[in-house]
Amino acid sequence: MNCRMKSGIASILVCLLLAGCATYPSKVEKIKSGLGNSSQDKHAVYDIYNASGANKLLALQEKGRLAQLKGQYAESAKLYAEAIAFSDALEDKALFSVGDALDKTLAVAYGSDIALDYPVVGFERMMLHVLDAFDRLALGDLDGFGVDVRNIERCRGMAQARMKRDMEALQEKLRKKGYAQYFQEGNEAGKSYQAFMANVASLAPGLKNSTDNVYALFLMALYREWLGDFQEALAHYKEIETIWPGNPAVTTGIARCKGESLQEGYGELVLFVEEGFIPPKRLNHTTVGGMYLSLPNYAIADCLPYEDGGPVVVFDGSQYVAVAQTLCDLAPLAIKAHEERLRGIIGRKKLTAGITTAMITLNNEVNTTIFSNPLYEAANLCLGCCTAFLADIMVMSSEKPDLRSWLLLPRQVQVVRVALKAGQHDMAFASAGKIVKLSVNIHAGETTIAHGISIPGTMRAFSANLTK
Repeated sequence: MNCRMKSGIASILVCLLLAGCATYPSKVEKIKSGLGNSSQDKHAVYDIYNASGANKLLALQEKGRLAQLKGQYAESAKLYAEAIAFSDALEDKALFSVGDALDKTLAVAYGSDIALDYPVVGFERMMLHVLDAFDRLALGDLDGFGVDVRNIERCRGMAQARMKRDMEALQEKLRKKGYAQYFQEGNEAGKSYQAFMANVASLAPGLKNSTDNVYALFLMALYREWLGDFQEALAHYKEIETIWPGNPAVTTGIARCKGESLQEGYGELVLFVEEGFIPPKRLNHTTVGGMYLSLPNYAIADCLPYEDGGPVVVFDGSQYVAVAQTLCDLAPLAIKAHEERLRGIIGRKKLTAGITTAMITLNNEVNTTIFSNPLYEAANLCLGCCTAFLADIMVMSSEKPDLRSWLLLPRQVQVVRVALKAGQHDMAFASAGKIVKLSVNIHAGETTIAHGISIPGTMRAFSANLTK
């Protein structure tokens, strides 16, 4: 069997191997579809619960969220704590790991972004602390709640610094290898991506980067308000106004920070309700710098306003109280986070293509020059087949885009902030044919937080008092 035939067989095997792997979004979709009933797809859950290695961080995040969606707050908090610790351990690693493997023939193993460790994504790291903060409230752990909120503030600053550091490191590695133009081509692709991002801007006009998380900012403001740090709280509320303006709960927060007090004998209820799921990345084919690439991307439909849920109506007993308003849509943050990584993804793929081209050239030289000497036929056949095989694997694997992201995150967050008379209230929260009843204890002059999750087929909620 000649070398080219062996190379062809290798290509077919690699294609079959890659084609047989279900995409990550398709696995999570099975979990989401089974959340509202008892016939959950056990195989899909098994895939997440047994993920390790490169997917360990993502698995911990998804597992923690899955437990939270089921109301298993202690289990969720445990898993989130593991995810936070693992994120801390990964914090010093570059977001785009080109690394010393580029100096080795086995750089082929890094041809696919899927082979890389799932990175610490700033947007997701902030959400990890937001969601864990609500777990802590559900468990009555106000100290833990405070730790998480302070960590949100810390992570926000670190995320942009890390992105800048990693981009500079990637650019330098490409320059040293003689591939500086690939980083520039990634920049050009990023610019063309702005047309797509214009649709995101229609959802969140003031969004500058993926750390402009209004959900996190509101929780930070509420926490600072609780501590009596009104200037800091006011700064957060005003920032929210520039990103996602017009929410009555934010307006009320600003008024409280400026000295407007509650009526005597009244306390406040702040209700958050999460709905839907963040959209998955999709396969997109594009041309960058004359090269045809398969890249992860989002659909234009993901930039449209979320309409699958409905406004949450709040009742006190049988009496109507208020309607929650949209605090933010998290899809623009996920899309913006992807845009921030796009240059690195393209740079890596262009770099992979450069290595592949060199390997194919080597294979051709083996076949056309040295191979003609019968004394070295066996050795050269082996060398030629190896370079062709490695090149084939590189081409095939690099065409498999990385579609991983934290897909059990909520799509939309609604909030309502109302003053209620101190005492016990039998509240009801209704949305899109679903209703959850909750007994809420209001303390005079204090804030009670209620947190609701609306998922297919059901809705659940809890409340916790921010006692001074």
